[in-house]
Amino acid sequence: WEAVNLVTTGAVGGDLLKAYLLRPGVPLRDGLASVIADKTTSVVSQVLLLLAGLIVSAFLPVSSALMLAMTASLIIEAVCVAAFVMVQLRGVVGGGGRLLARLRFPPSREHQAVLDGTDRALQALYVEHGRGLLASVLCHFVGFSLGALEIYLVVHFLGVPISLPTAFAKPFSGSAARALLIETMQTHGVDSFPALLAATVQGSTETTFYVLAVYF
Repeated sequence: WEAVNLVTTGAVGGDLLKAYLLRPGVPLRDGLASVIADKTTSVVSQVLLLLAGLIVSAFLPVSSALMLAMTASLIIEAVCVAAFVMVQLRGVVGGGGRLLARLRFPPSREHQAVLDGTDRALQALYVEHGRGLLASVLCHFVGFSLGALEIYLVVHFLGVPISLPTAFAKPFSGSAARALLIETMQTHGVDSFPALLAATVQGSTETTFYVLAVYF
């Protein structure tokens, strides 16, 4: 199913295209608002996942440098998420249309109305549908956690040493994953099996099981 999903119009055009394709049954402003809210809850779940990783790391032999980097990432991302929600509540979508008008690229009245309607729909989502947003955060959190657990189990069963913080770093942060890749190469050698496995997983955009099925 992963291969099929990658060639659909929604995967090629992104979530905004999905919202556009739903227009016959769902107003465009509601579809756009749901996409923005979903991306927000996804990032919130990543913040919670990093917090969980920090809590777990406190009971494991993890280097102080990694703990410091994870703590700094948590603070920065929490601030960014709070700012993102704030600008949504203040009407960033409609404001973008008005900014384009100042730059002499004004949207049509119809399009500006859709943008302003998206702002109102977003505000309604945050004010009136808090439980639904919490459910979305929980679903994303479970998905990210299962992805980290998948990496941990597969690599562990292959006989390669791996810690839970290392497994959590791959789905959460690409930069952290690259740092761990370099550390693996320095520890085991560039041509070692752990380094080759880490490089293969790092260079793939598919799930871990798919990578192992193709390359091993």
